[in-house]
Amino acid sequence: MSSVPARAMIAASGRLDMASLFARVGLGPEPDPPTLIDADSFYDVVETIVVDGDDDLPFRYATSLDIDDFGVVGLAFKTATTIHVALERAERYVALLGDAVRYDLRLDAEGGATFVVAGRPAHRLGVAVANEGAIAALVAVCRQAAGPDVDLVPTDVSFAHRPPESIEAAREFFGCPVRYGQDVDAFRLDDTALDTPTRLGDDAISQYVVGHLEEELRVAVAERGLEARVRHVIGNGLADGVPPMRVVANRLGMSERTLHRRLADDDLRYQDLVVDVRRTLATAMLTTTDHTLVDIAFMTGFSDQSAFQRAFKRWTGRTPLSVRRG
Repeated sequence: MSSVPARAMIAASGRLDMASLFARVGLGPEPDPPTLIDADSFYDVVETIVVDGDDDLPFRYATSLDIDDFGVVGLAFKTATTIHVALERAERYVALLGDAVRYDLRLDAEGGATFVVAGRPAHRLGVAVANEGAIAALVAVCRQAAGPDVDLVPTDVSFAHRPPESIEAAREFFGCPVRYGQDVDAFRLDDTALDTPTRLGDDAISQYVVGHLEEELRVAVAERGLEARVRHVIGNGLADGVPPMRVVANRLGMSERTLHRRLADDDLRYQDLVVDVRRTLATAMLTTTDHTLVDIAFMTGFSDQSAFQRAFKRWTGRTPLSVRRG
Protein backbone atom coordinates (compact mmCIF):
# COMPACT_ATOMS: atom_id res chain seq x y z
CA MET A 1 0.00 0.00 0.00
CA SER A 2 1.02 3.63 -0.38
CA SER A 3 3.01 5.27 2.39
CA VAL A 4 0.91 8.46 2.02
CA PRO A 5 -2.19 7.36 3.98
CA ALA A 6 -0.03 5.36 6.40
CA ARG A 7 2.11 8.38 7.28
CA ALA A 8 -0.97 10.60 7.59
CA MET A 9 -2.82 8.21 9.90
CA ILE A 10 0.17 7.70 12.17
CA ALA A 11 0.68 11.47 12.32
CA ALA A 12 -3.01 11.98 13.12
CA SER A 13 -2.65 9.67 16.14
CA GLY A 14 -0.60 12.30 17.96
CA ARG A 15 1.32 9.54 19.75
CA LEU A 16 4.54 10.34 21.60
CA ASP A 17 6.15 7.22 20.12
CA MET A 18 5.36 8.30 16.56
CA ALA A 19 8.93 7.79 15.33
CA SER A 20 8.86 4.13 16.39
CA LEU A 21 5.48 3.66 14.68
CA PHE A 22 6.89 5.09 11.46
CA ALA A 23 9.86 2.74 11.77
CA ARG A 24 7.57 -0.27 12.09
CA VAL A 25 6.22 0.39 8.58
CA GLY A 26 9.66 1.23 7.19
CA LEU A 27 9.34 5.03 7.22
CA GLY A 28 11.57 7.70 8.68
CA PRO A 29 10.30 10.43 11.01
CA GLU A 30 10.66 13.12 8.34
CA PRO A 31 8.46 13.30 5.20
CA ASP A 32 9.99 11.45 2.28
CA PRO A 33 8.92 10.61 -1.28
CA PRO A 34 5.87 8.28 -1.41
CA THR A 35 6.72 4.60 -1.50
CA LEU A 36 5.00 1.25 -1.04
CA ILE A 37 4.85 -0.35 2.40
CA ASP A 38 3.58 -3.66 3.74
CA ALA A 39 -0.16 -3.40 4.42
CA ASP A 40 -0.16 -5.89 7.31
CA SER A 41 2.57 -3.93 9.08
CA PHE A 42 0.39 -0.84 8.77
CA TYR A 43 -2.64 -2.66 10.20
CA ASP A 44 -0.46 -3.82 13.11
CA VAL A 45 0.48 -0.20 13.83
CA VAL A 46 -3.14 0.97 13.61
CA GLU A 47 -4.13 -1.68 16.14
CA THR A 48 -1.37 -0.46 18.47
CA ILE A 49 -2.75 3.08 18.19
CA VAL A 50 -6.39 2.20 18.87
CA VAL A 51 -5.88 -0.64 21.35
CA ASP A 52 -7.09 1.53 24.23
CA GLY A 53 -9.84 3.18 22.15
CA ASP A 54 -9.53 6.03 19.68
CA ASP A 55 -12.81 6.18 17.77
CA ASP A 56 -11.97 9.60 16.28
CA LEU A 57 -8.74 8.51 14.53
CA PRO A 58 -10.18 7.86 11.03
CA PHE A 59 -11.76 11.31 10.97
CA ARG A 60 -8.74 13.20 12.30
CA TYR A 61 -6.78 11.39 9.60
CA ALA A 62 -9.23 12.36 6.85
CA THR A 63 -9.31 15.97 7.98
CA SER A 64 -5.51 16.15 7.88
CA LEU A 65 -5.25 14.98 4.26
CA ASP A 66 -4.69 17.23 1.27
CA ILE A 67 -5.49 16.18 -2.30
CA ASP A 68 -1.96 17.17 -3.30
CA ASP A 69 -0.57 14.52 -0.93
CA PHE A 70 -1.45 11.96 -3.61
CA GLY A 71 0.68 13.46 -6.34
CA VAL A 72 -0.48 13.04 -9.94
CA VAL A 73 -3.47 10.93 -8.84
CA GLY A 74 -4.54 13.83 -6.63
CA LEU A 75 -4.05 16.27 -9.50
CA ALA A 76 -6.29 14.14 -11.73
CA PHE A 77 -8.92 14.15 -8.99
CA LYS A 78 -9.02 17.88 -8.35
CA THR A 79 -8.90 18.90 -12.04
CA ALA A 80 -11.85 16.67 -12.97
CA THR A 81 -14.81 18.76 -14.08
CA THR A 82 -17.31 17.28 -11.59
CA ILE A 83 -17.29 15.22 -8.42
CA HIS A 84 -18.66 12.31 -10.46
CA VAL A 85 -15.68 12.39 -12.83
CA ALA A 86 -13.31 12.78 -9.87
CA LEU A 87 -14.68 9.61 -8.25
CA GLU A 88 -14.41 7.73 -11.55
CA ARG A 89 -10.72 8.64 -11.58
CA ALA A 90 -10.28 7.56 -7.97
CA GLU A 91 -11.85 4.22 -8.86
CA ARG A 92 -9.52 3.69 -11.82
CA TYR A 93 -6.20 5.01 -10.55
CA VAL A 94 -6.20 3.84 -6.92
CA ALA A 95 -4.25 0.84 -8.25
CA LEU A 96 -1.28 3.19 -8.68
CA LEU A 97 -1.27 3.71 -4.91
CA GLY A 98 -0.84 0.00 -4.17
CA ASP A 99 -2.75 -3.27 -4.08
CA ALA A 100 -4.27 -2.99 -0.61
CA VAL A 101 -7.68 -1.69 -1.70
CA ARG A 102 -9.99 -1.34 -4.67
CA TYR A 103 -12.84 1.12 -5.24
CA ASP A 104 -16.15 0.55 -7.03
CA LEU A 105 -18.44 3.38 -8.17
CA ARG A 106 -21.94 1.94 -8.46
CA LEU A 107 -24.64 4.03 -10.16
CA ASP A 108 -28.24 3.65 -9.04
CA ALA A 109 -31.64 4.18 -10.64
CA GLU A 110 -32.23 7.43 -8.74
CA GLY A 111 -29.31 9.16 -10.44
CA GLY A 112 -26.98 8.90 -7.48
CA ALA A 113 -24.01 6.61 -6.93
CA THR A 114 -22.47 4.57 -4.12
CA PHE A 115 -18.69 4.61 -3.76
CA VAL A 116 -17.54 1.33 -2.26
CA VAL A 117 -14.27 0.28 -0.65
CA ALA A 118 -14.11 -3.25 -2.05
CA GLY A 119 -11.92 -6.28 -1.58
CA ARG A 120 -10.70 -5.42 1.92
CA PRO A 121 -13.02 -7.27 4.32
CA ALA A 122 -12.44 -6.20 7.91
CA HIS A 123 -10.97 -9.46 9.18
CA ARG A 124 -9.05 -7.54 11.84
CA LEU A 125 -9.39 -4.27 13.74
CA GLY A 126 -6.64 -2.52 11.78
CA VAL A 127 -8.49 -3.12 8.51
CA ALA A 128 -11.80 -1.89 9.97
CA VAL A 129 -10.14 1.38 11.05
CA ALA A 130 -8.40 1.68 7.65
CA ASN A 131 -11.72 1.21 5.85
CA GLU A 132 -13.37 3.91 7.96
CA GLY A 133 -10.41 6.15 7.17
CA ALA A 134 -10.65 5.42 3.44
CA ILE A 135 -14.34 6.36 3.30
CA ALA A 136 -13.76 9.49 5.37
CA ALA A 137 -10.75 10.45 3.23
CA LEU A 138 -12.71 10.18 -0.03
CA VAL A 139 -15.49 12.36 1.38
CA ALA A 140 -12.89 14.84 2.65
CA VAL A 141 -11.11 15.19 -0.72
CA CYS A 142 -14.48 15.49 -2.50
CA ARG A 143 -15.22 18.43 -0.21
CA GLN A 144 -11.82 19.93 -0.95
CA ALA A 145 -12.38 19.55 -4.67
CA ALA A 146 -15.82 21.13 -4.48
CA GLY A 147 -14.55 24.09 -2.46
CA PRO A 148 -15.45 25.69 0.87
CA ASP A 149 -18.68 27.24 -0.41
CA VAL A 150 -20.24 23.85 -1.20
CA ASP A 151 -21.92 21.79 1.53
CA LEU A 152 -21.20 18.31 0.19
CA VAL A 153 -22.90 15.74 2.41
CA PRO A 154 -23.44 12.04 1.62
CA THR A 155 -27.00 10.73 1.82
CA ASP A 156 -25.82 7.62 3.64
CA VAL A 157 -22.64 5.97 4.94
CA SER A 158 -22.26 2.28 5.77
CA PHE A 159 -19.56 0.07 7.26
CA ALA A 160 -19.40 -3.72 7.24
CA HIS A 161 -17.72 -4.05 10.64
CA ARG A 162 -19.31 -3.72 14.04
CA PRO A 163 -19.63 -0.20 15.48
CA PRO A 164 -16.97 1.22 17.81
CA GLU A 165 -17.95 2.23 21.32
CA SER A 166 -18.93 5.69 20.10
CA ILE A 167 -20.13 6.69 16.62
CA GLU A 168 -20.60 10.37 17.39
CA ALA A 169 -17.38 11.36 15.60
CA ALA A 170 -18.55 9.53 12.48
CA ARG A 171 -21.97 11.17 12.52
CA GLU A 172 -20.44 14.60 13.04
CA PHE A 173 -17.87 14.15 10.27
CA PHE A 174 -20.24 12.82 7.60
CA GLY A 175 -23.35 14.81 8.59
CA CYS A 176 -25.66 11.96 7.61
CA PRO A 177 -26.86 8.59 8.93
CA VAL A 178 -23.99 6.15 9.56
CA ARG A 179 -24.80 2.44 9.79
CA TYR A 180 -22.59 -0.44 10.86
CA GLY A 181 -22.82 -4.18 10.24
CA GLN A 182 -23.89 -3.58 6.64
CA ASP A 183 -22.94 -5.39 3.43
CA VAL A 184 -20.35 -2.85 2.26
CA ASP A 185 -18.04 -0.05 3.36
CA ALA A 186 -19.43 2.81 1.29
CA PHE A 187 -20.86 6.29 1.02
CA ARG A 188 -23.63 7.44 -1.32
CA LEU A 189 -23.96 10.79 -3.08
CA ASP A 190 -27.14 11.94 -4.79
CA ASP A 191 -27.25 13.30 -8.33
CA THR A 192 -26.88 16.91 -7.16
CA ALA A 193 -23.68 16.14 -5.29
CA LEU A 194 -22.29 14.08 -8.17
CA ASP A 195 -22.90 16.92 -10.63
CA THR A 196 -21.16 19.46 -8.41
CA PRO A 197 -18.43 21.26 -10.42
CA THR A 198 -14.95 21.14 -8.94
CA ARG A 199 -13.35 24.51 -8.25
CA LEU A 200 -10.18 23.63 -10.22
CA GLY A 201 -11.77 21.62 -13.04
CA ASP A 202 -9.73 22.02 -16.21
CA ASP A 203 -10.20 19.90 -19.35
CA ALA A 204 -6.79 20.67 -20.83
CA ILE A 205 -4.86 19.79 -17.67
CA SER A 206 -7.09 16.75 -17.16
CA GLN A 207 -6.35 15.33 -20.59
CA TYR A 208 -2.61 15.67 -20.03
CA VAL A 209 -2.70 14.18 -16.53
CA VAL A 210 -4.99 11.30 -17.46
CA GLY A 211 -2.76 10.41 -20.42
CA HIS A 212 0.20 10.24 -18.03
CA LEU A 213 -1.73 8.09 -15.53
CA GLU A 214 -2.94 5.69 -18.21
CA GLU A 215 0.66 5.01 -19.20
CA GLU A 216 1.64 4.53 -15.55
CA LEU A 217 -1.26 2.14 -15.09
CA ARG A 218 -0.29 0.14 -18.18
CA VAL A 219 3.28 -0.23 -16.92
CA ALA A 220 2.18 -1.09 -13.38
CA VAL A 221 -0.17 -3.82 -14.58
CA ALA A 222 2.48 -5.26 -16.89
CA GLU A 223 5.08 -5.39 -14.12
CA ARG A 224 2.92 -7.33 -11.69
CA GLY A 225 3.08 -11.09 -12.05
CA LEU A 226 -0.05 -12.67 -13.49
CA GLU A 227 -0.62 -15.01 -10.55
CA ALA A 228 -0.37 -12.16 -8.02
CA ARG A 229 -2.72 -9.99 -10.08
CA VAL A 230 -5.30 -12.77 -10.40
CA ARG A 231 -5.11 -13.50 -6.67
CA HIS A 232 -5.57 -9.81 -5.92
CA VAL A 233 -8.69 -9.50 -8.08
CA ILE A 234 -10.18 -12.69 -6.65
CA GLY A 235 -9.58 -11.54 -3.09
CA ASN A 236 -11.05 -8.13 -3.82
CA GLY A 237 -14.26 -9.65 -5.14
CA LEU A 238 -14.99 -12.41 -2.61
CA ALA A 239 -17.31 -10.34 -0.43
CA ASP A 240 -19.66 -10.19 -3.44
CA GLY A 241 -19.26 -13.93 -4.17
CA VAL A 242 -16.54 -15.75 -6.09
CA PRO A 243 -15.84 -13.67 -9.21
CA PRO A 244 -16.26 -15.63 -12.46
CA MET A 245 -13.13 -16.04 -14.53
CA ARG A 246 -14.52 -13.74 -17.21
CA VAL A 247 -14.89 -10.93 -14.65
CA VAL A 248 -11.30 -11.36 -13.46
CA ALA A 249 -10.08 -11.43 -17.07
CA ASN A 250 -12.01 -8.25 -17.82
CA ARG A 251 -10.46 -6.46 -14.82
CA LEU A 252 -7.04 -7.51 -16.06
CA GLY A 253 -7.75 -6.18 -19.55
CA MET A 254 -7.83 -9.50 -21.40
CA SER A 255 -10.31 -12.09 -22.66
CA GLU A 256 -11.29 -15.12 -20.60
CA ARG A 257 -9.64 -17.37 -23.18
CA THR A 258 -6.38 -15.42 -22.95
CA LEU A 259 -6.38 -15.58 -19.16
CA HIS A 260 -7.02 -19.34 -19.26
CA ARG A 261 -4.15 -19.84 -21.70
CA ARG A 262 -1.69 -17.68 -19.77
CA LEU A 263 -2.48 -19.43 -16.51
CA ALA A 264 -2.02 -22.80 -18.22
CA ASP A 265 1.35 -21.63 -19.52
CA ASP A 266 2.37 -21.19 -15.87
CA ASP A 267 0.83 -24.56 -14.87
CA LEU A 268 -1.93 -22.77 -12.94
CA ARG A 269 -5.68 -23.35 -12.79
CA TYR A 270 -8.12 -20.58 -11.99
CA GLN A 271 -10.18 -22.73 -9.63
CA ASP A 272 -7.06 -23.72 -7.66
CA LEU A 273 -6.21 -20.05 -7.16
CA VAL A 274 -9.76 -19.35 -5.97
CA VAL A 275 -9.54 -22.14 -3.41
CA ASP A 276 -6.14 -21.01 -2.16
CA VAL A 277 -7.22 -17.37 -1.79
CA ARG A 278 -10.39 -18.37 0.10
CA ARG A 279 -8.54 -20.82 2.35
CA THR A 280 -5.79 -18.32 3.16
CA LEU A 281 -8.24 -15.52 3.98
CA ALA A 282 -10.50 -17.79 6.04
CA THR A 283 -7.57 -19.15 8.06
CA ALA A 284 -6.30 -15.63 8.74
CA MET A 285 -9.70 -14.49 9.99
CA LEU A 286 -10.17 -17.58 12.16
CA THR A 287 -6.79 -17.17 13.84
CA THR A 288 -6.52 -13.38 14.15
CA THR A 289 -10.10 -12.09 14.61
CA ASP A 290 -13.27 -12.81 16.54
CA HIS A 291 -15.53 -12.63 13.48
CA THR A 292 -18.37 -15.14 13.59
CA LEU A 293 -18.36 -18.07 11.20
CA VAL A 294 -21.29 -16.44 9.40
CA ASP A 295 -19.22 -13.28 8.82
CA ILE A 296 -16.21 -15.28 7.62
CA ALA A 297 -18.39 -17.32 5.29
CA PHE A 298 -19.74 -14.13 3.73
CA MET A 299 -16.32 -12.50 3.39
CA THR A 300 -14.88 -15.57 1.66
CA GLY A 301 -17.67 -15.81 -0.89
CA PHE A 302 -20.03 -18.38 0.61
CA SER A 303 -23.80 -18.04 0.73
CA ASP A 304 -24.12 -19.60 4.19
CA GLN A 305 -22.13 -20.92 7.13
CA SER A 306 -22.71 -24.63 6.47
CA ALA A 307 -21.29 -24.39 2.92
CA PHE A 308 -18.23 -22.64 4.31
CA GLN A 309 -17.71 -25.25 7.03
CA ARG A 310 -17.93 -28.13 4.54
CA ALA A 311 -15.50 -26.46 2.14
CA PHE A 312 -13.01 -25.57 4.89
CA LYS A 313 -13.02 -29.17 6.19
CA ARG A 314 -12.43 -30.39 2.63
CA TRP A 315 -9.53 -27.97 2.13
CA THR A 316 -7.73 -28.46 5.44
CA GLY A 317 -9.03 -31.66 7.03
CA ARG A 318 -10.07 -29.57 10.05
CA THR A 319 -13.20 -27.73 11.08
CA PRO A 320 -13.16 -23.95 11.33
CA LEU A 321 -13.76 -24.10 15.07
CA SER A 322 -10.83 -26.45 15.65
CA VAL A 323 -8.55 -24.02 13.81
CA ARG A 324 -9.88 -21.12 15.88
CA ARG A 325 -9.40 -22.98 19.15
CA GLY A 326 -6.00 -24.38 18.17
